[in-house]
Amino acid sequence: MANNATAAGPRFSESLSVLIDRPTRELIMGLALTSADAAGTSRPKEGETLRGLIAAAVDDLERTMSKRAFQATRARGAKWLADRDAEAAARKRDALAQA
Repeated sequence: MANNATAAGPRFSESLSVLIDRPTRELIMGLALTSADAAGTSRPKEGETLRGLIAAAVDDLERTMSKRAFQATRARGAKWLADRDAEAAARKRDALAQA
């Protein structure tokens, strides 16, 4: 999974408000606050909590899907992302050539 971190650290709040509904975001923030309390800090880590939930879901899928189906699904996603990256690189190259 790509990490959208900046020099200041991960910036997920804006993306979360677009990607998930408010009740789910509230649950994620509640889990982040609980983790922060347990760690003795006042800084909830929403992105870290979300990554943990996604990792748990992926682990569950890997256990419940056949190995072949899991690998095929992952390969399909990898190809799509590689194609998208190649298209973006080509657009950037074309824009630079026209400048």
